Amino acid sequence: MPTFTINPNDPVLIEFETERGVRQAAGRPDDLSEKSEKALEKSMNTIHNMADRMVHAVSDLKLKPSSFELAFGIKLTAETGALIAKAGGEANFNVKLTWNNQDA
Repeated sequence: MPTFTINPNDPVLIEFETERGVRQAAGRPDDLSEKSEKALEKSMNTIHNMADRMVHAVSDLKLKPSSFELAFGIKLTAETGALIAKAGGEANFNVKLTWNNQDA
């Protein structure tokens, strides 16, 4: 069985869709790596901010649920980096976060 070493410094490259009617010019591999890194960073910020806002919204409720779940899709684009997808089919990846209230 082949073995391999995981390198956490290897870039994660993303294939970005181009907008309809727009031709994508060939770029350098470094450009793709940089755009991919920026999009991943934005997606992690989006996930963090969505989770933080949801936790604050639920904690402000008078009657708190024993658990709650947040699920959404992230769409990665070369122009904006990351945004919440309007439909699951548009998402590059889906995020599902679950909280359980241990005091309930």
